[in-house]
Amino acid sequence: MPERRGKIYHALDHPVRREIVKLLGVQGDLGSSELKEFLNIGPGKLYYHLENLGSLIEQDEERKYRLSEEGKEAYQLLITGEILPVKERVKTPKPLPRFINAVKLTFLPNWLFTYLYENPVRHVPESIILALFGGWLCYVSGLQPIILFFIDQIQAWYWTIAQFLMGWLVIYGLAELICLGLFHRKGGNISLFVGSALSLVPLILFAGLWLLNGQLDWRLERVWSGWPIRCLLLFCQGWTFCLLAASVSQAKRLTIDRASTVSFAVAYLSIALYLLTRGIW
Repeated sequence: MPERRGKIYHALDHPVRREIVKLLGVQGDLGSSELKEFLNIGPGKLYYHLENLGSLIEQDEERKYRLSEEGKEAYQLLITGEILPVKERVKTPKPLPRFINAVKLTFLPNWLFTYLYENPVRHVPESIILALFGGWLCYVSGLQPIILFFIDQIQAWYWTIAQFLMGWLVIYGLAELICLGLFHRKGGNISLFVGSALSLVPLILFAGLWLLNGQLDWRLERVWSGWPIRCLLLFCQGWTFCLLAASVSQAKRLTIDRASTVSFAVAYLSIALYLLTRGIW
């Protein structure tokens, strides 16, 4: 019992984790979106604290969180006052300026992932259409996709579309393998399927800009030795990187730093395939 109590005390040494246990003790089963609303924190912080609660919580068939038997004991200790208050108060972060907050909501729309993941099956056709449109746009733009990179097109239209689709499926499959192999996270497969398609939107936008560049004869590739267009591609790749990490974080209930492991793996694989395609190795 002392060892078990010590484990509970260690798990509840943060005010947010105490609040989660209290909410689950009073409200019963709650989903991640409900917890985020009650606590007013982002998904990354929420999953960090959920992981640190460990065996005090569990998930039901609907992936809602509830207190385990150990968690119920922790809740009783909290309401009876046997666990002393946390000495260190967590500093309330200053709210972001409106402009920065608007940019964050635009380029990292966690609200959109929350909406999509409420009923991901409904958005599967939209995801497939988005990927097909991305492949077609690459073809008409004269680009050949290699996951996060593009090279000059040297193949038929059907292969360009198929290669964009394969890139999407590689991202999805690699994310599933890493989440299962490294973090032992199951479930959320359809959510991740939809989210990984959404993460490709920045690359699709780049292909659209490249099409306009050719149609309107902007010749961006010749401006300042092509550095502006290269920087734009780098920005779109980074944006995709962030969107993928956010989608994995919410789909697999992982902290954002763990979810970023997937984005790094996709980036390294893209670089390797790009180098092989260009004949450097």
